Amino acid sequence: MPAAVFVVRATVSDPAWRYWSLTDPSLHHAMYQFTDKAALDRAIEGPEMKRLVADFNRDWPDVTRTREVLLLAEELVA
Repeated sequence: MPAAVFVVRATVSDPAWRYWSLTDPSLHHAMYQFTDKAALDRAIEGPEMKRLVADFNRDWPDVTRTREVLLLAEELVA
């Protein structure tokens, strides 16, 4: 079964706030890899995720963000 990845993308109003994206300094991507989609589903449906989202909303109310679920199609190993 392929690995699953949960991606949170945040757009911040002040580009000096974070610098993770070299293409667009206002973008921050956080990626969390899980062994499979079932494990990811358990994590994003659980109470810990609800607490993390509430904490984020409290601390950064003006940050727009999206969440994506990705399924690994191919992995290149160098």
